[in-house]
Amino acid sequence: MKTYSKTSSSIKTICSFFVLFLVVGCSGTSTDFQNDADILRLQHLKYYAEILDKYKKVTDKYPFQGRNDVPIYVHIANDEQIEFTKKGPPYPHEVIPFNDFVREVESVLGKEINEYYDPQYRPVYKPNFYIYLINSDTFFLAVHVHQPFPFAKKIAEHYYKIEVSNHPTSQNQAILPKKLLASPEFNTELSKPVSKPGFFKERENKYLHYSKSTN
Repeated sequence: MKTYSKTSSSIKTICSFFVLFLVVGCSGTSTDFQNDADILRLQHLKYYAEILDKYKKVTDKYPFQGRNDVPIYVHIANDEQIEFTKKGPPYPHEVIPFNDFVREVESVLGKEINEYYDPQYRPVYKPNFYIYLINSDTFFLAVHVHQPFPFAKKIAEHYYKIEVSNHPTSQNQAILPKKLLASPEFNTELSKPVSKPGFFKERENKYLHYSKSTN
């Protein structure tokens, strides 16, 4: 239980830094954009949760588990977003580039994977990138959404976090991946149509294998 509590504290600390940075001086985006973007964020969460599950079935652990005795963060961010990942928590931790994560996963799964990033290029109220965190044997995968979904935690105005973990507790308030992905509420939101599919598909396609260009 000590590991879980420490990890939960880590997540809360880094989120407080994000809120302080993002609420100040950021311009807004339209509700229509955010509603569409949230659908993509849910799709991406499902995709990465399934990638982690496949990796675990092959190796019996999660990416970078056991590599360090401090929390390890991977920011799923492209070139438009990476500058906004610089404010980290004030405790010992390691940050591993996302291209290392992609390379590790592909080496284990034996195939190339697609890369999906938050469709928002600049942060407004909330982080515009996803987070993978591994601490001891506990992982967290978090995306940040605009809407108050029943499976999301409110962090601030217009900032809700959806977080899955293999060790959810009442303290960290995360959700088991399989439980979330089987949730009727989650699948209802996941299946909603995007009003501007061409626009968002273009953004996805632009970065499908972005990490290869940064190696």
